[in-house]
Amino acid sequence: MALHSASGALRLAEALRSGVEQMRLEPNCNGRPLGITISIGLYTARPDRLITPLEAIGMADQALYRAKQNGRNRIEVADAGAEPPTEPAVVPQ
Repeated sequence: MALHSASGALRLAEALRSGVEQMRLEPNCNGRPLGITISIGLYTARPDRLITPLEAIGMADQALYRAKQNGRNRIEVADAGAEPPTEPAVVPQ
């Protein structure tokens, strides 16, 4: 998704995370509404650095795994200066 700034991407990701957290689904078998959360891995490309789409996905994927490891229901931002992984965690078929 093309946005104008890393801070804009982070604001959008937080709005999405917060919106999902506030949703309540149909009552479960105990009669209570079911809450859900999401974790987001965010990578923002730098204009001075060429990176392939697959490398960008790999960077976001690594950030997503950090978000899950650090407690879930959170956003982790990939380091734009880091080297992209040689292979994504999930290879598209």
